[in-house]
Amino acid sequence: MQRHLVGRTDELETRGFAKRSFSTLAEELSAGLRYPDVTKWLTVPEKQIALVTCWLNNAVVALHDLAIPETLVHGDFHPRNVTLVDGAAVLLDWSDAAIANPVVDIFPWLEWLNDDEDAQHAVWEAFLESWSDAIDVEAVRAKRHLLSGLGHAFHCVSYINIIKGCEPIHAGQHADGLTGHFKKLTALLTEHPVAASR
Repeated sequence: MQRHLVGRTDELETRGFAKRSFSTLAEELSAGLRYPDVTKWLTVPEKQIALVTCWLNNAVVALHDLAIPETLVHGDFHPRNVTLVDGAAVLLDWSDAAIANPVVDIFPWLEWLNDDEDAQHAVWEAFLESWSDAIDVEAVRAKRHLLSGLGHAFHCVSYINIIKGCEPIHAGQHADGLTGHFKKLTALLTEHPVAASR
């Protein structure tokens, strides 16, 4: 489905799908982390927000040459949102669908694998195989840590938007998703610092 819709993002936008490019993530996350309803669940010091913002912006520049095309993403792709009907896979719950880098759909699935490194590796390899004729697979492998950081940032922003949009009594149901993705994002900052490109 993602491959079929490459090059048709204008059509998707006219149908009401939001465009959520990696290039806007740093700004969106920075603003979202300061939102009062969000700070009740996740308080991030200004210095750390600045570091995250810088890392994300540098990662976007470092990933530019990968040229992974934007397309339709499900936004919450995990095992409980997939079912079989007459032997065919059917995807449920499209409320977070958007136009974005297709790699973002890996990360909700990875969250369900309980840090099983072999299973997580298999998910990445399945993604690379499905795009192997359109992207430089080895270059993507080499920059997986950058894609991971941006993927976790993407889902942080998703959870921030959910928290901002739901009744306060329900916000706590989504706070764990935000804090989980943010923890993994900040771990990557420490493990894989990214210098600004000249």
